[in-house]
Amino acid sequence: MKFNINNCNRFGQLKLALLNDDRFSEHTHGKEQAAILYTMIENQISLSQDTYENGSDKYYDEESKKCFCIITEKSAKRNFKMSSTTFKTRKKFLQEAGLISFKEQTIKKDGVATLIFVTDFTEWVEQNGLHINGKWHVVPSSENYFNPTKHKSDEKIVKVAPRIKKKQEPVVEDEKMIVQQDLTDGESLQEYESIMKEAKELGIKFHKVKRMNELNAIVEKHLGVGKRFIDATVEDLRIVRKAYEEMKRVLHHETNSEKMFDF
Repeated sequence: MKFNINNCNRFGQLKLALLNDDRFSEHTHGKEQAAILYTMIENQISLSQDTYENGSDKYYDEESKKCFCIITEKSAKRNFKMSSTTFKTRKKFLQEAGLISFKEQTIKKDGVATLIFVTDFTEWVEQNGLHINGKWHVVPSSENYFNPTKHKSDEKIVKVAPRIKKKQEPVVEDEKMIVQQDLTDGESLQEYESIMKEAKELGIKFHKVKRMNELNAIVEKHLGVGKRFIDATVEDLRIVRKAYEEMKRVLHHETNSEKMFDF
């Protein structure tokens, strides 16, 4: 990777929460190197997303409908100064944590790299929580939250079980029917056009800060896998409204968080 005046401030957003989470800081295969590797994978997939949006599907997997990156042992040593052993152990640890996934080759072939996919960090925290200095800062939503044992031991790192709130069964309603009941056709169209315009501007901001994977995760969460926000119609207004509100919340929340930790 060659740096210059234009890209020297571009690469990587290290997750402070990941560095401080006990499950990473107290595990031999976690610590700073696992957090750094996750950051680099996130960055590489952001570049893959750019490539896809510019018309090339070179780094796009049709089966999963996601962008991937390729990081070999040689490139990890060259770019991140990681030995082959360190790269393998950290990559495996991130996979066990659920922060990345990759397709293992059925038959190992020299010169054929493994495709690596990344999990959105906000979604990971929602499912697995944040456990720092022996306390739950964010309670996980899943009972199957990540809780590794200490290296070469049967002792779990997290000893305090979280109080996980049981999800209430959502009331199934026809989203399109609700929109028609709540608003007149003219009001619906006006709000729809306003949201679509502002969402486009938000999309540009996500792109500038290399966080398109987060934006795509929000769109897929509300509209479905493989769907694009621009394909939504006025009849999808209630869903579009929810997706737009989450876009603003995620972008502004993390932007403000970065300012708080700007040393």
